[in-house]
Amino acid sequence: MKPTTTIFACAMLACAGTAQAQDPIPVGMIYSSSGAVLPQALREFVAATQEFTSVAMFDASVTTPTSADLAGLSAVLVWNDLPWANGVEMGDVLADFARAGGGVVVAGHTFSPGFELLGTFDTQNFMPVELGVPMTLPGGDLGITPLPGFEWEPVLLQAGHPIFWVVNDVEGGDSEMAVGLQPNVDAVVVGAWDNGENAVFTYEPIEAAFGRIVALNLFPSLSGVSAGGFNDEPLGDFDHLLANALLWSAKWETLAEPDWCYNLEFTQDLNCNHVDFADEEAVDVTVPGCDTEIDPRTGLPYDNADYYWDIHRFDCLYPTMPYFDLRTYDTDVRYDGEADWLSAGTITVNNPDLPFPVESVALTCDNCPAEWNHDQRDRDCDGIGDPCDLCINAIPPFGVHFDNDNDGWGDDACDNAAPSPVCPLPGGPSAFNPDQSDVDADGIGDVCDNCVEVFNPDQTDGDFDGDGDICDNCPPGILPGDPAPSTANPAQDDTDGDGRGDMCDNCHDVDNTDSQACPPYVCPENQGDTDFDGVGDVCDNCPSEPAIDRTDSDLDGVGDACDTCPYLVNPDQADGDADGFGNACDNCPLFTNDDQADMDVDGVGDLCDNCLEVSNADQANGDPDEQGDACDNCPRNRNDQADGDEDGWGDDCD
Repeated sequence: MKPTTTIFACAMLACAGTAQAQDPIPVGMIYSSSGAVLPQALREFVAATQEFTSVAMFDASVTTPTSADLAGLSAVLVWNDLPWANGVEMGDVLADFARAGGGVVVAGHTFSPGFELLGTFDTQNFMPVELGVPMTLPGGDLGITPLPGFEWEPVLLQAGHPIFWVVNDVEGGDSEMAVGLQPNVDAVVVGAWDNGENAVFTYEPIEAAFGRIVALNLFPSLSGVSAGGFNDEPLGDFDHLLANALLWSAKWETLAEPDWCYNLEFTQDLNCNHVDFADEEAVDVTVPGCDTEIDPRTGLPYDNADYYWDIHRFDCLYPTMPYFDLRTYDTDVRYDGEADWLSAGTITVNNPDLPFPVESVALTCDNCPAEWNHDQRDRDCDGIGDPCDLCINAIPPFGVHFDNDNDGWGDDACDNAAPSPVCPLPGGPSAFNPDQSDVDADGIGDVCDNCVEVFNPDQTDGDFDGDGDICDNCPPGILPGDPAPSTANPAQDDTDGDGRGDMCDNCHDVDNTDSQACPPYVCPENQGDTDFDGVGDVCDNCPSEPAIDRTDSDLDGVGDACDTCPYLVNPDQADGDADGFGNACDNCPLFTNDDQADMDVDGVGDLCDNCLEVSNADQANGDPDEQGDACDNCPRNRNDQADGDEDGWGDDCD
């Protein structure tokens, strides 16, 4: 959809060997910070510009990221207020990254004594500034502006340095700077602080394959994180300064993009009549009313019709004057609040004889009234300029983007975690995700992704527990039964850490993921359960016998249901006569007697008791003649127990 109030032309700028406009631009942030909040806040700050597909984070205060870690990134932002884990290693890695074509933006204390980047980044002259200059507080609310020749001049259609595109107001507050910081040979200073100190340095190596380097003489603090930081309100363009520095270092350039829209037609169109300032007719400044509107630049009345709305009907009654001081911005000025020479606002035409307006006219030349963007860059041609567009690469389906979670991304077109019935996740705080973090790159933002680290764009969640089936430690169907029991376990508790959630773990206190205990085709849950009783072998006190009752009365680790001595400790379960009674509790351990009959209740089974009817637990047999002493009528003589006179003594000893 083309804007209707301004003529746009599509960008036709080609640049061989550079990153193309449609290419994904993943970037990284390498930091060593004393603050716990600032790194993530800065990540969100940069991501909100929507210029990058991702912003990876590397804390280099303890461990130096490797070249492999940075592989695939287009550029990195490097800053610190603590020493690096290893300044030499960090410098070597960045030099290798730049030689491979990666862009590097350094800031903070990276050039200060004790904090600097060393190694080949220094010795091979990748650092655009001289090292050894400490950071100090400027002591005032200073800003950063482009130096002459690098500013964007809309009236003259002069393109400035790409780092300063839509950067018209960078308020540094009390952010630190290095006083007296000078460029190295071949580096160029393109921006300065209001006190004259160098602020933005650029270096483009002679080797075409190398990445570019930018040095920012500032500490990237945010006023939303600490008092005195950079102004991150709508009129503060620090976010665009950082983003543009990364883009320039990565050699990002606009290529032939037939769907991109720009304003290449007008140097100035304040009355939004589709006529450029240079083609407007002259104003008769002698007409009453026209002689009182004075141009502060000349001290004379405005003499061009562009400064008035519908001069033929109303002469000079409705001026459309801009705010001319390009270094100061006042939101209360008329219709060109950002001084980009294109208007936005409403003119109310009054009739003094009526109590209500006769006509209300919208001035809509500027597709981004809140930001300075004279070129009106509009990648998706939706009529919303990129600096103001909540989705710079997507047209809003209803003419305007909605952002119900206030994260700076349009819910309807580009927010990877837009509020919905399934976002945020159950128990999650909100769908707010200004950094659009998407660890698994499945298009679903982490705050709404039911498998944050596993690619699953379909987000299938069969048990509705908020955890996607592909990463759920109790996925649907893993438990037997018809219908299958619920496996919902939103907390994903896994006490034994074996990868199977407690809700469906057949040994939730013991790691039992040994596929050898039970073949996978028999136990698809990969947890051995030989007797199929739902309790894994490694924690089953009767692994070979299905048992619902897990009682172990003697606490010998063998359940009563399969214990050969359920009330006597015998962990070895020895059963010499194989009669089902363990040796430790068998009243005839050497003879099979599964009835365990014991007529005299002396603890010795009838089958092996040498005194069946007389209790003799010791089974003493002095002669021995198969009759125990307690019932032997000749306990000292072997005899056949004959007792002719029936006096209780055997014939052999009577």
